[in-house]
Parts: sequence; structure tokens; C-alpha cells
Amino acid sequence: MRDLSDIYKEDLDIAGKKAVELGELTRLGIPIPDGFVITTSFFKKFLDQTGISEKIKDVQKLNHPAISESVKKLYDPIKKQIRHARIPENLALELHKFYKKYAGLFKDQSLNIFSSSPKDNKAIMFKNVNGDANFILKIKEIWSLQLANPVAIVVQKNIKSKTNGSITTNNPTKEFSHLAQKIQKH
Repeated sequence: MRDLSDIYKEDLDIAGKKAVELGELTRLGIPIPDGFVITTSFFKKFLDQTGISEKIKDVQKLNHPAISESVKKLYDPIKKQIRHARIPENLALELHKFYKKYAGLFKDQSLNIFSSSPKDNKAIMFKNVNGDANFILKIKEIWSLQLANPVAIVVQKNIKSKTNGSITTNNPTKEFSHLAQKIQKH
């Protein structure tokens, strides 16, 4: 796991496109919510330490175009196992350390959690996640939905603001024009 500010272009495979973009914005000085990335290598450690990776390999060996629909159904119990598996203690401690840093001592900071794929920009997103149990459930949900193409997970503080939305860098509103110009130049 790594803070967003420690994510660079070279980290695409372990952090995904969205995390790399957020890391770039952070270093440009663009004010974005603080956060961290649960890397694809962290997910692979989870799969290895729980024994789930072996079950995935067994199903992958069966993959053949003639039976592809049947093979997809064999992933269903594996997805269920991911959602119900206990995170091994060494990984849970690391995850808790980062969670506490961003959710606060009393876990009162809500977080936004979304997938970050090395291959595309589609994302599974959960907003306003509160509490460590709910946090873990959302992570496992993303993992279970992305078995075929493991993704990283970005976790950011949920900032409550009066203004919200997106801007286009080639036609920004006056209020954000200097930030948009900085992004566009980069």
C-alpha cells in the first residue's frame, strides 16, 4: 500500500490508471483529497495467503471457448470466498495502519473507495464509507468483482464541499481556471 503522493507513472501495473493520475495531480499541487492505494500486489498477497489463488488457477486451467459460460459460473464460489475470507493478520495490520491514518482515530472520516485498473478507466465506486467493518466489506466486494483482471483500490477522504463536480481543462470556470491551466499544461 502507498500514499497517493507516492504513486508515479511507473506504478501503473500495481496502482492502475486512476491512482497514477491522482499521484500526478498531487505532485502538481492540485488540491485533491488525501488518500492511499491498495495495490494489486497487496491483493495478490491476500489471494496467496488465503489459498484462494490456487482455486483461481484450477478454474483458469479449465478455460476453453467451448465451455466458457460454464467456467464463469465456477468463479461464483471463489467470489463468495473472497467476500467472507479473513484478511491475514500481517496484511490486516498494514491495512489498518493506512485506514486509521485517513479515517481518523475515531473512524469518523467517511471515505470514497474505487477501483483503479491498469487497463481501463472504468471503476467500481463506493462513496461515503464509514467504519472499519464497512471499509473491509467494500474492499472485498471490489476484489470479488474483479477476479479476471485484478485492480488496485484507491481510498480517499470524502470531502464535503459546497461545490462539487468536474471541470474541463480547455473551458474552465473562472474560479478554477488557474488549476485547469496547470493540469492542461502538464
